[in-house]
Amino acid sequence: MGTEGSGGSLAGGRREPRRSTFLLRFAAAVAPILAVAPCFSADGVSLPEPVAGPVRFLEDIEPIFADRCQACHGAQQQMNGLRLDRRAEALRGGYAGPVILPGDSAGSKLILMVAGAVDGKVMPPTGKPLKDGEVALLRAWVDQGADWPEPAAEERAGAATDHWAFTPIQRPQPPEVTGAAWVRNAIDRFVLARLESEGIEPSPPAARSTLVRRLSFDLTGLPPTLAEVDAFLADT
Repeated sequence: MGTEGSGGSLAGGRREPRRSTFLLRFAAAVAPILAVAPCFSADGVSLPEPVAGPVRFLEDIEPIFADRCQACHGAQQQMNGLRLDRRAEALRGGYAGPVILPGDSAGSKLILMVAGAVDGKVMPPTGKPLKDGEVALLRAWVDQGADWPEPAAEERAGAATDHWAFTPIQRPQPPEVTGAAWVRNAIDRFVLARLESEGIEPSPPAARSTLVRRLSFDLTGLPPTLAEVDAFLADT
């Protein structure tokens, strides 16, 4: 009574300590392996381990974005709606959603794309892929919260006022020219001033037959008919 044979467990649970000891030994054996095992994406692609220590955006991350990402995802071009030169737009992501998940680099599409872990695609699409050290920096930056300092207010104000779009419109003074007889309007003075500075004589006025050909090609893409040429030449 109370036993189930030589291989059975005691009713009082004498085998429980033996089982607990086995689990503890197993955990102790696999812990070092798990600690050094590389991180894999959902597609089974190994990701470089994040660098140890704090990562600074301005010194470590912004140069990578500027050199390798912003040609396609910057101020001039935002492929797939993604922009990586400004914090708010970068964290918002592109047409397919966020690409940076602060605190989760292994789940961030930005990391997966630069590591070539999404359907075999790798970003940037041209040039050499990012080095493992650069991917490791990006991973650590994302895992540490993707800190992205906003520019100071005076820097933003300076950037705005320096841009041509914020420069007040002013009417320039037409330059003085030597061949004033060629000038028909103020714009001609700027053209002629440049020609004179290069030592080039203006071309003579085009013949009316040439003008009607230019007009027809501009408007229709076809040469004028003989009747159209005759009508234009007769319209004095």
